[in-house]
Amino acid sequence: MSPTQQVWLGGDVATRYWSTYAGMTIAPYGSLHMPGWRWRAVGGYGEYRYDGVRRLGSTPSLQRFRGRHGFAELLAGYQWRAGNWTLKAFGGAAISGHLVSPLDTDNSVSGTHIGAAVAVESWLELSRASWLSMSARWSSMFQGYKADARLGFRLSPQLDFGLETAISGDRSYDAARAGAFVQSRWGAWETRLSGGVTGDRDGDTSGYATLNLMITY
Repeated sequence: MSPTQQVWLGGDVATRYWSTYAGMTIAPYGSLHMPGWRWRAVGGYGEYRYDGVRRLGSTPSLQRFRGRHGFAELLAGYQWRAGNWTLKAFGGAAISGHLVSPLDTDNSVSGTHIGAAVAVESWLELSRASWLSMSARWSSMFQGYKADARLGFRLSPQLDFGLETAISGDRSYDAARAGAFVQSRWGAWETRLSGGVTGDRDGDTSGYATLNLMITY
């Protein structure tokens, strides 16, 4: 029987932040492997910290801020296939919130907002032994964005290895990362572990690690 649903969850950690997320994609009228309409729900939560120079009275001082971030999206989309290409496009409603403590009046990325979100994903079979995936998303809340690319090589029917890169941010923050990943498949289950180096526009760099688990049924 062809699979019609896909569920995934994962986590991401670096020196100044951590996050966890989960989602589900449904093909309501056929197989996930074939062209057709898609429904998607995604949600996540994370915490982060940053430093900023703020004026207390007449004296500037370095202040440590801690933030909490949550989001949820409900999207509709369509999947196309043409030769070795697979392309998906989604759009829908989203909610995103940031709570920063202590209150940072210089940071406009704060509070809870409802808006729109769009996403595009592509997959290209380069050969029997290699593939390329790319994705991008944008949301109207805080002008949030993310784009990533992975180049994978099949070491065996169950194991892939490859390189990855990504950029992400919003109207007050920008970051980039580069690393490597290993991906395994066992029946309906798939896992991916990745790690590398991440840095932001303030010059802060650290290592990162990401773990994803997905089941297709």
